[in-house]
Amino acid sequence: MPAEIERVSQALAALPQAAWHAETDVLGSAAPLLADLKRINRDAYAHAAERRAQVASARERADERARTLAGWQYEARELRDRIDACGDLDPVYERVLDRTRTPGTEPPTEPAQVRAQLQAALDACRRWEQDVRALEAEAAELQKQSHASHRSLVRMEKDLSTLLQSVHKLQPPP
Repeated sequence: MPAEIERVSQALAALPQAAWHAETDVLGSAAPLLADLKRINRDAYAHAAERRAQVASARERADERARTLAGWQYEARELRDRIDACGDLDPVYERVLDRTRTPGTEPPTEPAQVRAQLQAALDACRRWEQDVRALEAEAAELQKQSHASHRSLVRMEKDLSTLLQSVHKLQPPP
């Protein structure tokens, strides 16, 4: 492009002095030069538009990657919370006998009493396990809903981005 501008300026300098006085000669010599300048301007505008499109595409990819990263971070937090919740359940089994035993009573010595106490503790553990499974199922359902909502939100953001791009394309350049 600088070479073309240099060629145009040399051509202008090479115009004979007599041509400056004759309008038709000047117009005849200047017409190709003006056409070259218009072509250079169109090429520069097309190059700038192409560059803007590349930048917009790169921004869109970066935004999409940022949304993906945010989703992964959200999943990691949720998994960490679930792991912590499971860690809180570990000592429950150890405390079952302590909860079923009333203060001031001696440990049972009869096998039937031991069996009854252990059966009560086992029943309590089973109820807690059922509660835990129900809560995990509910958490899984909520997580599915969250992922579906997230996918819907991402799709809506893409649709909005496409709409904005089409609106920008319809607007005349400044």
